[in-house]
Amino acid sequence: EPNTFYNLNKSADINYRSVFFYDIDKNFISTANTQIFKTPANAVYVRISKENQETIAPHKLTTNISVSQTIDADFTDLLKAYAFANLTTQKCIIRIIGKINMTDTLVVTTNPVFLGDSPESSEIEFISNRELIRCTPSTFKNLTISRVAVTEGYCVHSDYAGEGVVEFDNCIIKNNMGPAVGAGSHANQTLRFKNCEIYHLSNAQSLSPTLYWHNNVNDLPNQRLELINTTVFSDYERPLQISDQNLNLSDGLNRDSEILAVNCHFYGALYGKAN
Repeated sequence: EPNTFYNLNKSADINYRSVFFYDIDKNFISTANTQIFKTPANAVYVRISKENQETIAPHKLTTNISVSQTIDADFTDLLKAYAFANLTTQKCIIRIIGKINMTDTLVVTTNPVFLGDSPESSEIEFISNRELIRCTPSTFKNLTISRVAVTEGYCVHSDYAGEGVVEFDNCIIKNNMGPAVGAGSHANQTLRFKNCEIYHLSNAQSLSPTLYWHNNVNDLPNQRLELINTTVFSDYERPLQISDQNLNLSDGLNRDSEILAVNCHFYGALYGKAN
């Protein structure tokens, strides 16, 4: 807010010398000069830059502070961009530009939006035998998310408690060894795929499903899987496997999970047809 005091938390990359203020026309006004500073009365935009700038950044992070104010920072490392996003309690949008190669797992424990321009132009490729993304409720949109490995494992792993929605919208998710998505359902949590293509492209005759959704605990309420305008493809056998302990119809708990599939295609190459 303009004309307001702030105390900037210190971090390895950000300090008060990295804070710049701009007016409504995005003309430069001033910088902060102390750890505790007051924003100019005519400030509408604020920019926070890293103290040690890296090369041209493929990651664009935008944190919506208010209708008229944004904080922008550029990163060459997605893990650092996400760590920066966690410095604020506001909902963050991390924009993915181009192709990103990763070797460490992205562990998502808050609720950001990872936004690409399109699955064809924005890709996160993981070259590792571990899982690429481990997430609680969060949003991934307009992205290709791929794993290249020599041993089986998940590409996306969504099996962590937290109320809300884990959503993939207009995404291509593919794994050359193992399930593209491994998910455990949790209380008051929805896993949603909209306009997605999900692929298990194993070179081996792998029996792992492309999308594996399971619940190992009975009596959990409001678990939901949604597949909307989505294709699930297995290069070998099972495109989809659902295992749910709540399907004990004799226990009287009425905790059955909810599954919604609208205009979807499930294809297993071994059978040459949907299975």
